[in-house]
Amino acid sequence: VHDCPPGYFGVRGQEVNRCKKCGATCESCFSQDFCIQCK
Repeated sequence: VHDCPPGYFGVRGQEVNRCKKCGATCESCFSQDFCIQCK
């Protein structure tokens, strides 16, 4: 598991793990639907 920059969360791909951006009102998140800290 690698760390993503703030405002992004890790997504497991078949070969590569990617970082995806959190929602517009979210500062940090575990996933697209799970916000840890709002802006």
